[in-house]
Amino acid sequence: CWMKVSNRGDRKAIINVVRFSSDGKASLCYEFDYESEVSCIILAGGAEVVLDQYRFAEAEEGERFMLLVTDSPYDTHALQMLLKQKKL
Repeated sequence: CWMKVSNRGDRKAIINVVRFSSDGKASLCYEFDYESEVSCIILAGGAEVVLDQYRFAEAEEGERFMLLVTDSPYDTHALQMLLKQKKL
């Protein structure tokens, strides 16, 4: 099972997916290395993307997923650390 995300606006969007486990912990599904060629998933205005790299079908019972959309890039490592510190 995968997600397909469409951007019906005219501006680019930076997207990711947040996984909420059954015990309330949150984490990013897509985290990028500082040395990788890409640092985020950019979705151009009017475009769509299939997020098939993450196996949403293997989710545990009680897990939830939330699409995260911003208009500017962010450090996925820093956000991942913040999410690990919180129980939502």
